[in-house]
Amino acid sequence: MTTPPPLPGTDGAAPATPGLRLDPIYAAAFLLCAIATLVPIWSVDYLPMVDLPQHAAGTSMWMHLRDAGWGFADRLELDLATPYLVSPLLVRALAELAGIPAALHLVVSLAVIALPLATARLLRAADGDPWASLAAFPAAFSFSFHWGFLPYLVAAPLAVALVAAAIRSSSRPSPWRALELGLLTVLVFFAHAMALAVAACAALALIVHRAPGWRLAVLRSLPLAAPVPLMLWMARARMGDLAAASRHADEATIWVDTARRITDLPGMIFGTAPDVLRDGETSGILSVAVALALAALLVLARAPRPRDPGRLAPLALVLALYFALPHHALAVSFIYERLTVFMVPFALLALSAPARPGRRTALARAGLVLLTLACMSLWTARFRRFDAEARGFDRIVDAVPPAPRLVALPWRSYSDALPGAPYYLHFGAWIQARRGGVLGYSFAETSAQVVRYRPGAKPPMTPTLNLRPDRFTWATDGWYDYFLARSSEDTGAFLFREATEPVELAAREGPWWLYRKRARGEPDTRARAVEPAHDEAKP
Repeated sequence: MTTPPPLPGTDGAAPATPGLRLDPIYAAAFLLCAIATLVPIWSVDYLPMVDLPQHAAGTSMWMHLRDAGWGFADRLELDLATPYLVSPLLVRALAELAGIPAALHLVVSLAVIALPLATARLLRAADGDPWASLAAFPAAFSFSFHWGFLPYLVAAPLAVALVAAAIRSSSRPSPWRALELGLLTVLVFFAHAMALAVAACAALALIVHRAPGWRLAVLRSLPLAAPVPLMLWMARARMGDLAAASRHADEATIWVDTARRITDLPGMIFGTAPDVLRDGETSGILSVAVALALAALLVLARAPRPRDPGRLAPLALVLALYFALPHHALAVSFIYERLTVFMVPFALLALSAPARPGRRTALARAGLVLLTLACMSLWTARFRRFDAEARGFDRIVDAVPPAPRLVALPWRSYSDALPGAPYYLHFGAWIQARRGGVLGYSFAETSAQVVRYRPGAKPPMTPTLNLRPDRFTWATDGWYDYFLARSSEDTGAFLFREATEPVELAAREGPWWLYRKRARGEPDTRARAVEPAHDEAKP
């Protein structure tokens, strides 16, 4: 524990006030970048986010849980004792006013704009130049965004704000700042447990570093323990889930080598997926270019200042975890990859310093704005290409009756329009969001969801069928009435080779094939396939 250089207001002088004044030029630049960041989101109906359809389905389950026509009541139950409550609550509340698609767009918008807002708050707390927070805009569409980790995206800016509150509380302690820190800690707990773990450890390191002695360090760290009673209560309420999770202790842990983590890092901070650079995709090259450009602009505008090792602690923690944690363990995947959302805010904290006045600083600030606008123009074009590719799915939804029993078989889960993540992996959940019924694979299977299956109510399905459609077996998966495949060719002959009931093609749109079971004696109403508007590439 060392005594670092004093922060503003801690050296006996009058508290510094620049952080309290709003620079109108900075405010205009931030607003311009925020609007540009919202354009990709609001210019499309279908966002390229892998898990988003499942979150849409979960919201629909909650809204229509007691509606008989949706087929949810017999299988699902509501459970608010979950540490992932903030995001579902936000979407649920907004969906009542604007509908589920608009509610998801709104929450995603709040999450991506809140990250640079929280970063600006973090820099102000450390007496840094808030203009540097504009560097967080190009990181808005990072790995976690494209994989659709909505609760984590909502929790990330709250976690950054928690670290900012720890800096303020440790620099000028007061009961009100301690209360703010404690409340933020509870809020992040209910947003995402992993985000809380990262933020609480980073905050603890900063508080201990700045405290003049161990006694004060312990005292000032107590607000971080505010969620502990909630954790104990929730653990007791969910003993069955904890026991089920312990059964995954022997599950294989998947690690990724260090060299790959290094080469993947730019693509996960500023791109779509960890393999875009390694596979030579344009997205990976652009990710590296954006990272280098941001670094050059920040160095150009940064003024020298005495070194404060405490500011390095959050970034050092995240980097250490990034290289130490596995990819998959205890039935949870993409563990270390999620940490990349904190890289830019905590790197800016490590570099935080007052701006160097002059022409170089003005050029660097203009460069940050122009770089953000260029990145968002690029993402807008890519999002629109994906949306155009996905829009034909609406006609498949129209061919499905209310409350179906449907299983999705995404042979082709990747997009031709936007390479990177398997955006179509959970796309069939949009049908459950709009039509209700039972879906072959649902997030309702996991214990952390607000709406989940009742004990024994989970529908039958071949394990990992959503990842491996070739494992389809009629004995298990023939329980469903509708079968949704995404493939470049008709897979019906393979899927239904052992079928004991007649199955027909109900609709086709591009790579989407919708089959349905036909009752014996029912006339053949086989739909004529809708030919795709362009040639489909092979899987």
